[in-house]
Amino acid sequence: RPVRPVYGEEKSGVRLYHALFVIPFVLLRALTSARLRAEMPALPFLADDAEER
Repeated sequence: RPVRPVYGEEKSGVRLYHALFVIPFVLLRALTSARLRAEMPALPFLADDAEER
């Protein structure tokens, strides 16, 4: 996707909305998903079958 150039009085960069809401949300989501992946085995039903045998 091509990047649109900045025209006239427009400002580019991270705005206050992104700094306060979007960036913390993305970081929190990344940390939460990494923690869930670390705690949960990929195929828990296979681990249960192995214990029963």
